[in-house]
Amino acid sequence: MIDTEIDEWEKDENWYGGWLGVYYAPRDPRVWVAKRPPRIGWTVNLARRISWVWVVVILVSPVAIIAIANWLGANTH
Repeated sequence: MIDTEIDEWEKDENWYGGWLGVYYAPRDPRVWVAKRPPRIGWTVNLARRISWVWVVVILVSPVAIIAIANWLGANTH
């Protein structure tokens, strides 16, 4: 990692939401970052526009899959 990335990741003011691990760091160029502590997974840097696309994809995908499965199931009779 670049020093800026490490410095930004370590700043408490870039983290919000306690255990949710919401990360917002405009100076950090990464989209995906390890949570604090890293062993619990990854999160997106909401300061990056592409991160919002990922959030929408992650939230909409399960609903879309269920809707498509229901539609396909209803049309097979």
